[in-house]
Amino acid sequence: YNVEDYLDDYFTSIIKQTMNFRKNITIVLVDDGSTDSSALIIKKYQSKYPSNIIYIYKENGGQASARNVGIDCIVNNDIKSDWISFIDPDDFIHVSYFCNIDKFLSLNSNIKMVSANQIFFHEKNNIFSDTHPLRYRFASGDAILPSNDLCKHMQLSVSTALFLKDEVKRQGLRFDPRIYPHFEDGHFANRYLINLDQGSVAFLQDAKYFYRKRTKSNSTLDLSSKQRGNYIDVLKYGYISLLDECMKKYGFIPTYIQHMIVYDMSWLLRSIVSNKDSINFLSDADREISFSLMSDLFNRIDVDVIRGFELDSSPMSRLFYKSGAIRLFKPDSSFDTTVYIDEFDMKRSMILMKYYAHGLESSEEIRVNSELIEPCYTKTIQNNLFDHPFSIERRIWIPLPQCLGTQKLEVLVNGQEATLQLLRKVNTDSKVLYLFQIADAFMPTISKMKRMSPYSSSWLFIDRINQADDNAEHFYRYLQKHHPEQKSFFILARDSHDWGRLAEEGFNLIPYGEKVMGKALSEGAKLLSSHVHANMIADFKKGGTDKEFIFLQHGIIKHNLSNWLNKYQIDLFVTTSQSEYDSIAGNFNEYKFSSREVVLTGLPRHDSLIENENLQQDRILLVMPTWRKSVVGPITESGFRERNNNFINSCYAQKWQSFFNNKSLINFAIKNNFKIYFFPHPEIQVYKEEFCFNDIVRYIDYSDTSVQDMLKVASIMVTDYSSVAFDFAITGKPLLYYQFDQNDFFEEHWGKGYFDYERDGFGPILFDEDSLVSEIIQIVTHGSSEIYKKRTNDFFAYRDGKNCHRLYLEIKRQSSTINANH
Repeated sequence: YNVEDYLDDYFTSIIKQTMNFRKNITIVLVDDGSTDSSALIIKKYQSKYPSNIIYIYKENGGQASARNVGIDCIVNNDIKSDWISFIDPDDFIHVSYFCNIDKFLSLNSNIKMVSANQIFFHEKNNIFSDTHPLRYRFASGDAILPSNDLCKHMQLSVSTALFLKDEVKRQGLRFDPRIYPHFEDGHFANRYLINLDQGSVAFLQDAKYFYRKRTKSNSTLDLSSKQRGNYIDVLKYGYISLLDECMKKYGFIPTYIQHMIVYDMSWLLRSIVSNKDSINFLSDADREISFSLMSDLFNRIDVDVIRGFELDSSPMSRLFYKSGAIRLFKPDSSFDTTVYIDEFDMKRSMILMKYYAHGLESSEEIRVNSELIEPCYTKTIQNNLFDHPFSIERRIWIPLPQCLGTQKLEVLVNGQEATLQLLRKVNTDSKVLYLFQIADAFMPTISKMKRMSPYSSSWLFIDRINQADDNAEHFYRYLQKHHPEQKSFFILARDSHDWGRLAEEGFNLIPYGEKVMGKALSEGAKLLSSHVHANMIADFKKGGTDKEFIFLQHGIIKHNLSNWLNKYQIDLFVTTSQSEYDSIAGNFNEYKFSSREVVLTGLPRHDSLIENENLQQDRILLVMPTWRKSVVGPITESGFRERNNNFINSCYAQKWQSFFNNKSLINFAIKNNFKIYFFPHPEIQVYKEEFCFNDIVRYIDYSDTSVQDMLKVASIMVTDYSSVAFDFAITGKPLLYYQFDQNDFFEEHWGKGYFDYERDGFGPILFDEDSLVSEIIQIVTHGSSEIYKKRTNDFFAYRDGKNCHRLYLEIKRQSSTINANH
């Protein structure tokens, strides 16, 4: 269906096989109602090879129905062929694909199915990669296994498999169109295997099938996560019906079938565990149906199959899903507890231990040389499957003596001895670890003595790569004024519009991307940033485990960002309100951070806003929406984004452009001498020239002014979900939220968190343009509701202009704690 872009590659790879195409290969192409030029391309090749290419047109009905038409054509017309395969028309095969398979079959008898080696072809970069999770099947060369016991081998694709035509005909095998948007392949292939009377399956290393990873990411598999059937029909008509067929044939479920289903289910669990906002399109009833089907499914899977699941590269990731599935669906089954030693904080002389608990309540007893040790910090992370507790992770920081020798570390969880494992170093499972083993495992990352340099013991600050005027700039300025003895540097691109301003003010600037930055990162003691610059943090941390990354934050976190922030080692994490602090540092949420890392000080840049809250205001409507992942281009290896050439046609751009040209808004602004400023997120700034506004609207660029200055002088704000709303709210001025795409935003951009706009928001929420304009006029004319002023006062922990001072004390307090521990 609509694969005109790929058909030439497809035909060429089959026609030019080293096996004689005219004598040995027939291609049946079923056009499932394409609306592009696929038919013309097919007929062009058909005219050259009329005996080898069959073209069938049908109304659009989906992949399963199209393949069934093809099977009927083959078996009913007795096309001369022993084997059937289903090579997808957007993929292609190695030039010796069929020749290698044919050669193998001529030397091996009783083969009933062939599995080919799937290699990814990344269309965007024009590169091949042998990185499929199931590549282990071919790691040791060719393999032949009995069809009724593939062990941990499995076949989920019909594109990379060959089936005996007579066997397909004997079984009356067809694809089930109810199974959508995926697993129709796995269902077909494994029903084929289940109903074989005997024979073997061959896994052939040199039969190379190239699976195209489309640049446009618009394949059926790419889009499957947004389909209802992925969470209901696949389970009901795919997995469970296959298990029913096994019971009917054997009276039990073969282990290889169970293993295959657990593998395929693991991808589904990854997409929804602790990510309920990604499935907002499912009704509550559908979620319960899906969960019920999962429960039925896992009840039929042996617990040992779940325990033995090993198809993920990360031990903790494997354990996450295995322990969660057993805890939730096999509550009466035991699960041996493995405690992992994950981090070593050399400065504080403490280690992080973590494990997955079998129950919601769990207790630990930790001993070093039989002496009971009290934890410094603990954290319980709860990850949910829909609304059901799935995985319970315990994180415990414990103090260690300064000298790590032959002292024995032992841990009991709920009274039972736990197995101890070092994540940094593979070792035999043991109930005891010696402290010197921990030191040896982490020693390579412990920083060596650094020679004195301009950057030794320095604090390094950064906001955005090419822009300042955020928390790093404000805290740096505080440090210069009140603690000039602290050696500090500010990282910024030379071509930034802020470079000259900061240089004139006396900032010690380090140009981003130049050699001196690498030296500073290697030798500096602390990196303080308002953003998470992944590559920069990685380079900074290479300098040793004693180096500290302090996350100043760009804005107050209100959505659930745990999936993103949990990837990073953050040593100090700044928050502004008690509810924000609790949502991150508290127990039974999805963040890994605890009171060890998270501090409640307030954002440094808020000091400036409070200090100037009595500044003369202008009659300005300030409009500051945030960005959307769906409207900007993908991020490149250099850290910058590609341009989205279709930006202006997006719903986002069209909605805001319409608002700025609203006649009622424009007339009101002119009549009341109001200015309208559009100051979008930095990710949207590059599309400035694409907007068309009424002359009364002024587009504000970050090079024109500072965010702080605009917040101070504006009298009313419109935003959508931007955290800048908190900055404006703290000044006590009215704001409104324009959320025309609420469901899509929480589904695709950020997940919902503790902050509920209806309950906690600092202004009214509007969903359509006319209502928004009416509310703006109402507030300008009569003022905003007192309820929003109360919410502002209740939300912020501090409005005293001392956030920078509190943060400095917290940083020094941690240093004092370190020295005390030593």
